[in-house]
Amino acid sequence: MKNSTGTFAVAIIAAALGAGSATASTSTVVKDSVITAKVKSALVAEPATKARQIDVVTSHGTVQLSGFVDNAESRIAAEKVAHGIKGVVAVQNKLDVRSEERSVGAALDDAVISTKVKAALAADPLTKAMSIAVASDKGTVQLSGTVDSEAERAEAVRVAAGVDGVQTVESKLDTQG
Repeated sequence: MKNSTGTFAVAIIAAALGAGSATASTSTVVKDSVITAKVKSALVAEPATKARQIDVVTSHGTVQLSGFVDNAESRIAAEKVAHGIKGVVAVQNKLDVRSEERSVGAALDDAVISTKVKAALAADPLTKAMSIAVASDKGTVQLSGTVDSEAERAEAVRVAAGVDGVQTVESKLDTQG
């Protein structure tokens, strides 16, 4: 009984301080994280997709797929997989189809560029790197996810463009609101 009384007291204090909206926001973040995990797991299980090529970001039930895939079949299959997950409200398919096969060396170069861009975004105080997915293909960097403002979007593009090895930046970033 003591434990439930303590829980009740915490709930009253939280409500008095206006934490109800924070709880709803936390609930949305948790739901979005669960959806993202389910989509990623389903992509791994789908033979037509290579899950490692696909970045998945979820915001308020809307799943954004981004990255570079090998063919149109993979692009279509990934979207179908995402639509099949419970809780998904909409799917934004921002996947690009690669124009040709890559060598192991090219794939490694792309991974290094993506890592450098992610590190630069994390070091920049104006961007929230955890909200931005980064994919690379032959020096073209694709940024996707959801940012808070146009200013953050512009800063993310500027930071990515300044990384050694980046030739072009494609912004597929959405803004909240």
